[in-house]
Amino acid sequence: MKKLIRIISGIFAVLSVLLFLYGSIEFSRVEAAEPLPKVDVDIPGVKFERQSAKEQDKESVQTLIGVSIVGFVASVAGFVLSSGKSVEETK
Repeated sequence: MKKLIRIISGIFAVLSVLLFLYGSIEFSRVEAAEPLPKVDVDIPGVKFERQSAKEQDKESVQTLIGVSIVGFVASVAGFVLSSGKSVEETK
């Protein structure tokens, strides 16, 4: 059972690192992106507001990076806890 937990933790750690790297690449692309053009509306009293794609993408990429860090920490914790000696092994 411990070996299975170690294998799953190792796979999860590798996937977390890959997601972190992907998130870092996407974050740099979002930072380098050009802002959206402003939309002018000729109707009096009407104001057109929108959140730029850059802000939306930046939030989703930051979420991806955060989740990958948490996943990596959880996988390392699972690996460490599964590699510790149990009470039965010490007897």
